[in-house]
Amino acid sequence: MLRSGNDCFQGGGSINSDTERREPATRRDLVAWMERYGVIREATANLRGSGRWPREVRVRNSFNRIYNPTVSGNSSRRLPPRNERPPAAMVISPHGIALRLYLLALCEAQMRTSPGEQPTWRTPVRSHEGGTGWVDMIAVYDQDRRWRNGLSQGDIKRRRDRIVSALKTLSRPRCPLVSLPHIGDAIGRYREFQLLHESGESKRSPIAYTVPAEEDGYFRLPVGLFRNGWIHVLKDSELIFLMMLASSRADPVSGQTGYAKFESSQRVLQFGVGPDAYEAHGDLERFGLIKVLRGDDRRDNGTVRGYRDNPNVVLPLHMFRLVDDGFNKSATSIIINAQKRLSKKDLEAAMMSQFIERLKGILKEVKK
Repeated sequence: MLRSGNDCFQGGGSINSDTERREPATRRDLVAWMERYGVIREATANLRGSGRWPREVRVRNSFNRIYNPTVSGNSSRRLPPRNERPPAAMVISPHGIALRLYLLALCEAQMRTSPGEQPTWRTPVRSHEGGTGWVDMIAVYDQDRRWRNGLSQGDIKRRRDRIVSALKTLSRPRCPLVSLPHIGDAIGRYREFQLLHESGESKRSPIAYTVPAEEDGYFRLPVGLFRNGWIHVLKDSELIFLMMLASSRADPVSGQTGYAKFESSQRVLQFGVGPDAYEAHGDLERFGLIKVLRGDDRRDNGTVRGYRDNPNVVLPLHMFRLVDDGFNKSATSIIINAQKRLSKKDLEAAMMSQFIERLKGILKEVKK
């Protein structure tokens, strides 16, 4: 059972030891740490202060899909160069927060702006006047976290540095997703950054962002992704997989309402979803965020068993469906419990493997 924040200070233990300062190695441990110190609850409450939760978060299809991709001589099974991928796949990173920050900014804009309108940008990266800044709406690991004193100055600086790094990624000229109107100033260079069109297009000048209207081509992300903390705990590879499903709802698989399937060339060239991102469906299914109908004789990563012996075989593809209701549950409790079940399953599998090996040894002795 997780201890409350106040319990952490009872018994004389310091939370600023070398162990506490080191970022947890597994997602379950990181999420447990965030739950222990209320990091996600705090970030979500600060985001909620921007306005009213929308019914859904709208994202234009051009953000995560290229309908007529260029192959550039690459195999249809290999990810194209980064500059030939859709914007969402272009900005992903194992340790960065660019994709997460952009999606949070879309949600924040839609909490206070009507469809078809252009938001005003007023939230600073860091507020120096007691207000809320972006550093307060991102849930990350803080080395010097204190329950009694909140964020230390060191933690605030590290959060600001991560956001600045993300803004540099999002404002790259080849695919600008944000503009930095004060980048030439001596101080406050990243204040009042502005969202740009999800396509990242800039023919003569960047296209200003407006909340998608009904006539715009967009897909819907469940608001629970933001309201219940999922945006802070899912990996970039999982987020682009979810967006691939969300943007494919309009093309349901015949006979399976709401399910979608993807040829390898489609997910790689149109969505920029490579093998690692494709295999993300394992955890997403365990968390109850998607449903999977597995194709016969296919592994979890989609490859065919026995392909080398019969390379011309054609087998049904895996099919996937986004479960909107899954996002209505707390991300922290679901992930901690899911990982506990997974750990128990792994332990049972290891014990069975050891039993089989011991049994083989006994049989060998008997044969002698």
